[in-house]
Amino acid sequence: MFAISAGIIWVGFWPGLLPWFPILLLVLVFLGLARAVAGGFRGIAEMLVCAGLMLAGACWHLVYAGHRLEQQLPKHLERLDLLVQGYVASIPESRPAGQRFQFVLESTDGPLSSGRLLLNSYGDHHFKA
Repeated sequence: MFAISAGIIWVGFWPGLLPWFPILLLVLVFLGLARAVAGGFRGIAEMLVCAGLMLAGACWHLVYAGHRLEQQLPKHLERLDLLVQGYVASIPESRPAGQRFQFVLESTDGPLSSGRLLLNSYGDHHFKA
């Protein structure tokens, strides 16, 4: 468990996201090598398993981070005024700079499709539940 957690934390220090598939292949190579040398070289096999689990944690974090980044609003839609209809689906959370709440889209005149958005409201106006 420690090795997997270390791999997850390790990705946080990378300057950018790498593709996850080559890392998954490395996981399989490390675990395969560990199995191959398990009979005669127990210490080396344990290190290979630990490295494989660390890479598995890194791979999991890369897949998760990539999925989260895909859910962000595209750059060309930032700072545009879009007319949408829907409803607030969560209790607004107060933050120092404004409020955050979940909004369910029912219709829009722009390029957005229906779905759930996490919106931030900045300024002096406050929503009440």
